[in-house]
Amino acid sequence: MKNRDDRFDTLKGFLIILVVFGHLLDQKVFFADLDMPIVDAIYACIYSFHMPAMVLISGYFSKQGETGPGYYRKLTRSYLIPFAVFDLLQWLVTSRKLNVLLTPRFSMWFLLSLFFWKLLLPAVRSFRFPLLLSLGFALFAGLTKASTFLSVSRTITFLPFFLAGYYLRSEQIEKLRRIPKILPALVLLLSLALAFFLSMQGVTPKIYHMKESFQKLSLTAGKGLLLRALVLIAGFAASFSLIALVPGRKTPLTALGTRTISVYLFHGLIIKILLLLGPDVQLGRQSLALLGAAVFTAAICLLFGSRFAARGFHAVMDRIGRLLLKDSE
Repeated sequence: MKNRDDRFDTLKGFLIILVVFGHLLDQKVFFADLDMPIVDAIYACIYSFHMPAMVLISGYFSKQGETGPGYYRKLTRSYLIPFAVFDLLQWLVTSRKLNVLLTPRFSMWFLLSLFFWKLLLPAVRSFRFPLLLSLGFALFAGLTKASTFLSVSRTITFLPFFLAGYYLRSEQIEKLRRIPKILPALVLLLSLALAFFLSMQGVTPKIYHMKESFQKLSLTAGKGLLLRALVLIAGFAASFSLIALVPGRKTPLTALGTRTISVYLFHGLIIKILLLLGPDVQLGRQSLALLGAAVFTAAICLLFGSRFAARGFHAVMDRIGRLLLKDSE
């Protein structure tokens, strides 16, 4: 039985490029002038859908091998150990403060949240209307002081996307893909237009991170709830639109989509090291800065998305897993 879907691999390849590019914009790696409204708007557009779509895809494929012997061991080897290794490396490169050791750095939250989502699936499935409940929690979490400690806040707020993917059936996906392409294309454009408009109106791009309280973002409860609802709606609309639009044939992005984990883990470490070294490559013009970020994104994806890098990564993680975990019985 074929476990991979070329269309999802193509979509994952596209999304991992946006992840790297978005993080370069987020960290202002090539930007001498931090006040760049167009760059901020592009950043908002990317963040409005790239992680919701990535989480939704992860949920869809979580149906495979979710039960049976060795499930929790597999979760630990696939997610918890890589998270611990690379989060520790980023901690050594950046803060080295003990009080933040268990607060995931930068992009590392996703791997830890993914571990928790998969770990909690049996409990979540026992509830009636789990997707509806998760939407309520995600919406009102901004009114609380849900912490970034152990990625608690994002585990709650991105859970609806994970569950939507988990409960999405292959027949529903085929129906999506039979919709005339003009309709999902328009929905995607409207979602991006909303993100662009909100950014140009001064709405902080941090609203898409969904990790901080509305109070911390200087938002009233009403405005915070409205913006969180728009973020959730736009994230779903864009994610399903992308699934409907992705081509059925293999593309140059398909192979990259099979190796996203090595790109995801290494790019954050490289960016943090680059910022620590502080090379004088900041560009004043928005167009040049965007071009610099695009070139660096391509280099990272080509290097760490290669077959050699992926094999090396899995070999090292497998060795660490064998060292830390007992053989399954």
